[in-house]
Amino acid sequence: MAGLMRLRVVPTKGEAYEVNITPKVIVAAERQFSKPMTELFGDGASFEALCWTAWKATQYTATPTNPVKPFEEWLDDLDSVEGADEDRVPLENP
Repeated sequence: MAGLMRLRVVPTKGEAYEVNITPKVIVAAERQFSKPMTELFGDGASFEALCWTAWKATQYTATPTNPVKPFEEWLDDLDSVEGADEDRVPLENP
């Protein structure tokens, strides 16, 4: 299933990867932050929300042999999160 947008996750070690931000991920983020996605990623976007959304999408791709760490531990190993397709991802970092 294609995502509504894609994020590129760059860990401090290892290869960068992309995740699809699917409707399931969007709903999870909206529930987590009690805001619609348009507010989470519009003007005044929250970097925490961006990271959490990338983490949640990463969780949905995890396997028993490739588990995902809890959010705070995952952040420790994160270098950056960015839009993977600038034409489709309405994100701007000031």
